Amino acid sequence: VQLSGHFTLWGQRQDVVIGAAYNEASFLRERSPFGDVIIFNIADVNVPRVGPTTFADFSVANQDDSTLYSVFAEMAIRPTDWLSIVGGIRYDDLEVIELFDELVEDDLTVRIGATTQVSESVSAYISYAESFEPQLGLTRNLQSVGPETTGSVEIGVRGNVLEGTLQFSLSAFRSLRRNVAVADPENTPDDFFFATIGEQRNQGIEITADWKPLEGNNINKNYGFLDVEVLEGDDDITPLVFPDNTASAFVTYEVQNGALRGVTVGGGPRYVGQRDSFVDGISFDDFVIWDFVASYPVREDIELSVNILNATDKLYLESAGRFNGRLTGLSQFGAPRTAIFTLRATF
Repeated sequence: VQLSGHFTLWGQRQDVVIGAAYNEASFLRERSPFGDVIIFNIADVNVPRVGPTTFADFSVANQDDSTLYSVFAEMAIRPTDWLSIVGGIRYDDLEVIELFDELVEDDLTVRIGATTQVSESVSAYISYAESFEPQLGLTRNLQSVGPETTGSVEIGVRGNVLEGTLQFSLSAFRSLRRNVAVADPENTPDDFFFATIGEQRNQGIEITADWKPLEGNNINKNYGFLDVEVLEGDDDITPLVFPDNTASAFVTYEVQNGALRGVTVGGGPRYVGQRDSFVDGISFDDFVIWDFVASYPVREDIELSVNILNATDKLYLESAGRFNGRLTGLSQFGAPRTAIFTLRATF
């Protein structure tokens, strides 16, 4: 719940927001000891199945309950029409009850940033923000992993040039994440314990550009670079697997005249770079995925479209999961070639 208001000062609008938040999360996993071996056909490997419930009573294997109370206040100050300053504070009080542990922690975080007009069409900004993120899970010594805290700095510019046909943004960021929960490297296939990284640094850049060189033509490009480094922690505890480089490009064209007026076609690649697992000799290959789209305006108020995702039916790992020494540990394959048909109507 929040309450917002504004007033006029220095001839500019000033905004104020205050509020409170409440979040409750629960997770329960029960198991029954199962000592039998069941033979099943390999064709049924994807069919959900459970052991006989008459073998033994169910018992609690994992149980997590968390309650987060928060209050916050934020204000946007505009001393002139070319400068905006945003500042805020937030207080969080976290209570976590695990199967074998209980945790109570609180934190006060701040946010401050400023945006200024470099020219009529280009602005620059800088921001610093802290966060307090609850995490559920137990370490091998049956203690709660506790919350993750982060401090992040970002600077950037954005705007439009070439008479408004090219919109762009360029940003650089650096964040320090503390107490980052990852899978315990000593986990067996049946273990779900967590370990924590004392301090992890993430830094990188992001570039986006949206160009309309011709009427009806749109070219969208994105590039991102991310560098992850553990500054404080056990050498055996590795961060999640991230690609250093990601990029995408998508080109669309809408027919402007004639019988096909309004028909739109487009397509482009998505690139994900190689992902190093922080374990010697193991890495995840880079890949390129191609997507295509086409739409047809049946009438002024009805449109039919089709999206073809992963058109080449590429087999790839979309997410490397919480790597813990097992290549398939919580990894997830990307969707195969997929067609999505959509009918939109307005009334």
